Amino acid sequence: GEVCDMINKKYDEFLPSMQSAEDLVTQVNNLNKDVDLLKLRIENEKYNLRLSERSYIIAAGHLEKAQSCLKILKSRKGFELQVLKSLGIELTVQKQNMLYHLGEEWQKLAVWKLPPSKDYSSLEMILKTELHLCALPSADESPSEPILGSVLQALAILGELNTKLKFFSQLLLNYILKPLVKYPSLHVLVEPQPQGVILRFESTKTELEHPTPPQVFMKLMLVLELLHKHLLDVPVESQKVQEGNKVVLAEVLGDLIWEEISEAIIKDCLVYSIPTNSRKLEQYEEVIKATEDFENALKGMRYLKGDATELLKYARNVNAHFASKKCQDVIVIARNLMTSEIHNTVKKAFNIT
Repeated sequence: GEVCDMINKKYDEFLPSMQSAEDLVTQVNNLNKDVDLLKLRIENEKYNLRLSERSYIIAAGHLEKAQSCLKILKSRKGFELQVLKSLGIELTVQKQNMLYHLGEEWQKLAVWKLPPSKDYSSLEMILKTELHLCALPSADESPSEPILGSVLQALAILGELNTKLKFFSQLLLNYILKPLVKYPSLHVLVEPQPQGVILRFESTKTELEHPTPPQVFMKLMLVLELLHKHLLDVPVESQKVQEGNKVVLAEVLGDLIWEEISEAIIKDCLVYSIPTNSRKLEQYEEVIKATEDFENALKGMRYLKGDATELLKYARNVNAHFASKKCQDVIVIARNLMTSEIHNTVKKAFNIT
């Protein structure tokens, strides 16, 4: 009886071991299939990178699927194989190669010619700035899949779209938008080209020390409309949200630039437009209306979303700003009186003989 019990016990222990071994064989076979599939996707990626410019979306899609597949394989317990590490390195190389190609294409779409000095406060330097937008399809390019849409969609798939737009937004703010707010003599020149436009500056004589709000809004709108037409009006599918959702490029850029540009408008423009006397308060309604129209136009192009921003709130709060300005004027007058001499005396010398 004891012998039978011992044999039964050993057999019971052996069965799970056999089952585990069979499971392991099955998992290894599945792993081999997955690894082969992953290798195939990487090879397809290499192939797609050699295709024409219109293959960027397909190539990025293959790369993203391969990365997802590798991530799943690595998550399986016990499968820390050297082959997976090698495939991971290969995918990293392919992604960097892909980003290099996309970066080169992006530089062709938005070409900056910047002054040698990074002195944003110099009007002379700013006048040397040019932005070439070359995003319109060429004669031999398929209108259904232009290179602009292909590049932006591929960047979105790889999660690099915001990085590219963030760098672009900083150049846009420092070399175009903020100078247009700051300098009343600075104006935009638009030169049409076969595949886009060239944006450059000119300086005209003016007696104004600070630009008026309507002038600033008009200049900014010209630039933002050009960007919307030639660069941002492209539907891009997001890989980070539910399928079918679109990334609105104007919204992305708007989020990146709005806080800084609205602060610049307030500091370099609206502050100086506050009336100096109560008789001019009614005329300020024109400034409020111009600010509202500016924001509504930006919302129409999707640069802005939601309710009134700090810019419009500042303009509407003109009475408080006017009162504050008058108080400051009184304080300045009082300070001048306190520091001036009350009596003007003249010393005279008397000769006593």
